[in-house]
Amino acid sequence: MPPLVLRSCCFVPFEKIPRAVEAAILSLALGATAPLCAQAEMAPATVISYPLAPGDVVQIDFLAQPAYGREMRVEADGQVDVPLIGPVRVAGRSIAEVRAELPVLLAGQVIRSRGGSGDELIPVRPEEVALKVAKYRPVYIDGAVRDPGEIAFDVGMTLREALAKARGIGVPTTRAATLNGTTETDLLAELAATLADKAVAQALLSGADELDTSALAALPIPQDRRESLITRAEARLAAEVKRQSLADRGDALLLKGAEDRIVDALRAKEGLLQIALNEETNVQRIEALARRGAASGDALTAGKRAWLQALDRVSAAQANAVEGQLSRRELEQANAEGQLKRRIELMTALDRLDTTEARLRDKLGYLLNPGVGATASGILIYRRGAVFDAAYDTPLMPGDTVAVPRAALQ
Repeated sequence: MPPLVLRSCCFVPFEKIPRAVEAAILSLALGATAPLCAQAEMAPATVISYPLAPGDVVQIDFLAQPAYGREMRVEADGQVDVPLIGPVRVAGRSIAEVRAELPVLLAGQVIRSRGGSGDELIPVRPEEVALKVAKYRPVYIDGAVRDPGEIAFDVGMTLREALAKARGIGVPTTRAATLNGTTETDLLAELAATLADKAVAQALLSGADELDTSALAALPIPQDRRESLITRAEARLAAEVKRQSLADRGDALLLKGAEDRIVDALRAKEGLLQIALNEETNVQRIEALARRGAASGDALTAGKRAWLQALDRVSAAQANAVEGQLSRRELEQANAEGQLKRRIELMTALDRLDTTEARLRDKLGYLLNPGVGATASGILIYRRGAVFDAAYDTPLMPGDTVAVPRAALQ
């Protein structure tokens, strides 16, 4: 191999020298004699013999003149436009085969370089040219995967890795894909609303003034949607707390009214009882006078009538106090029953919301994590007109189409 001469036609910063050229410089500095084109690409066995096809991108680098390096897309006619050469058919040939043809294609080619003494023609040495695949055609995956479509190919990619990039085996989550007529977005929205209702019910049941929104915060929904749900839930909680506070205040007023009635009745009873005792004493005095002939029978009758009337008023006050006590007891019982009823209603609502949440999470689990029990059985790979069964560790090639049947979900 002739010694490498770096021309003064241009200055290229070392960090901008292509990797293949950089490798050549290092190998030459160490005394290596292997041609650059043989060292340019160390690919796994799965792609060494890969036949190029339209859509692949090939990169060529010239050590003597980096400005001539470029990426070349394999066009629909199977050709690439190579600098200094022109169209070259590469489709159906491996990169190694095309690289081996470089000496023939570049024979007699020169690069024009502008130096201090004018233009200079520099012969192109094949060993100073690197050729590699810059970008492979994508892999296409279709069927029962969550994110079907085009996947960028990586050297050494297996079926397992391709499925991972497609977000795993499962029901497609695109806008058109549905599960029993419900999209993943719809299920998430329903679950978010359910969690908001559940947070309100839990706060009311525990008597808390603030919502526990941790479950809602962990849900993968847009932030503005989450904030809107939380704001509305907080408003509902505040309104319900206010309504309950007013109801409790009304119950308290009724209870206080009953207690005031009892107190007033008992006080009235004490006063009336004293009056009745006075009337009884007056009757006894009139009876004593009547026995001595100092009082008439009419006076005694009038005294007894006043005494009986006083006793009736005492009985009425006692009845009023008893009614007040009964009213208070009924109010207390009604309040207790009302509180118990509210707790039962909240607990029933929570049970219903728990059931709804579990149902939605089951559906979302099927959509988002359906890979449990999934196997590679039935998955097919279409490659250049051939079809074959695939295992998880099956290596893929650029341009492969992977078909995942719904049976893989079972």
